[in-house]
Amino acid sequence: RVLLIDLLISTEYWLSLYADWTSYLQLEASGVESVGRPPFTVLPAAAIRLRPVQELANGYRSALVGELLLAGPMVSPGYTEAAQNSEVFEVDSAGVAWYCTKDCLEPAPEGRYAFAGRAGDLVKVGGLWVDLLEVEQRLRDAGGVDDVSVNSREAAVVLRAPLQEGTISRLRAALPPDLGLAVVAALPRHPATGKV
Repeated sequence: RVLLIDLLISTEYWLSLYADWTSYLQLEASGVESVGRPPFTVLPAAAIRLRPVQELANGYRSALVGELLLAGPMVSPGYTEAAQNSEVFEVDSAGVAWYCTKDCLEPAPEGRYAFAGRAGDLVKVGGLWVDLLEVEQRLRDAGGVDDVSVNSREAAVVLRAPLQEGTISRLRAALPPDLGLAVVAALPRHPATGKV
């Protein structure tokens, strides 16, 4: 018997939340298609809260989604550069320093939390908050796309050849209003990191 878990960790916090993939893999093995990824469970020593992200109540995400804030013994006490601490830690009225993870979570059944993207990937487009990764995924799902990169002004796509009728219309329909569409031959990716 193998237990496969997914830890939500970074260099600033360790072993605070985990997701148990075992039941999802068992369902898949029995022919049942699982939806998404398993929710995260909070470990007992971790203190968490979700900072509301009210600007997201625009249809792109659930109004229950919030940025994950963490405190506890597994959270780093801070960076050596004091200026960086004020940007990523929020101190409450009791003096508890909460690390602002930029991970967005949504409450799930049984006291668990579902991953809902990154707060840092949110930009305002035409007065609405837009999750760039969500837009990128919608473009990939529209079909006919080999590569894609989205920023606050436009979505750059590399189309699969041969171009099929309706591809451009489907891509434009997947974009929020006021976000441009650029068709390019290739994206300028860094050779080591793969980032655009």
